[in-house]
Amino acid sequence: FVPPWLRLVNKKLAAYGLSQQYLLSLRYDEAKSLVKQRILDVKRQHDLHKLGKLPAVLDIPNRVMPMPYFSHLPNYEYRRIFTLMQGEVLLSAVLEGRYKKRPHEQRVCPCCAEGIETTEHFIFDRKAYKNIRELLPLPFSGRRRPATWKEFLSDRSSETTFRVATFGWWASKIRKTLLLS
Repeated sequence: FVPPWLRLVNKKLAAYGLSQQYLLSLRYDEAKSLVKQRILDVKRQHDLHKLGKLPAVLDIPNRVMPMPYFSHLPNYEYRRIFTLMQGEVLLSAVLEGRYKKRPHEQRVCPCCAEGIETTEHFIFDRKAYKNIRELLPLPFSGRRRPATWKEFLSDRSSETTFRVATFGWWASKIRKTLLLS
């Protein structure tokens, strides 16, 4: 039995791209700092999006420093797609199914119909992205475990973060094109 409050906490952590297991592996101060920083990053990203494209805004010193991946990613679209992938809230059949109350097994990928359209499917499985994976090598070496793709979306390496965000941006453009055709 999982209490409702624990499900809610895990759901909110997942929305920020964090997991209970990962936080438990950290010391209390590290976990607290990481959660606080991730919440502030999401709020800052939302605020930056509302401001539009004002270059002067980025020159204002801020007391809150965002997570490192915000400085490694060159534009809003890359930061946005990386954050959506971390939180498992990409536009997908899974997300749409949540709101339309479809059973999980009916949330099939509309692009390839070869599986449930999850973030993991988006990154590793969809055949339409084969060319992007070849042009922009992603450092997953064929490993296929949920722990691997969660680790893959952590923001520990600036090069990996940039490649994943670039892949996500191109892949989301292809997905949109496939769905419109």
